[in-house]
Amino acid sequence: ARVQAILLVATSLVLLLSVGALDDKWGIFQSIDEARQEEPARGNDGSSHGRDGSHARRSESCSESEELRKEIEMLRSKLASATSIAAESERKLSESRKTTAQLQRDRAMLMEETQQKSVELERLSLSLREARDALQKSHQAANSVIYDYLKIIRGGGAGAGGGAGAG
Repeated sequence: ARVQAILLVATSLVLLLSVGALDDKWGIFQSIDEARQEEPARGNDGSSHGRDGSHARRSESCSESEELRKEIEMLRSKLASATSIAAESERKLSESRKTTAQLQRDRAMLMEETQQKSVELERLSLSLREARDALQKSHQAANSVIYDYLKIIRGGGAGAGGGAGAG
């Protein structure tokens, strides 16, 4: 997102500089056109310079004018390209912001779910400890009952067996 913001600012600066350069070139271009329009009028007025000098200046002015037109077209093309890049960068920045906002919402939900699962896990862990303790007590009670039962059988079995054998 930072890179896109920097790119957007840089593109905007290039765009502004291009527009400024275009305005400067356009002003020069208009000045040359005005000078070109004034020259034939001066030549017809019988000014001090001859027709050949006027023609040479006009020719030079035309070639400068043509160069400036080409440069202006190039700058317009660059301006259009920079505008397109700026629009694309702005669109991507907007998408990035939306994605970032969605990721932050998802992160908040995951943290809430994690907290809930942690509480649930702690509750289950406590229940498991209680169940294990109850099972251990149950085993101890069962072992005690079995031990007592064996004592009864051994003690009572010898007397009962002797009486049965005599009868």
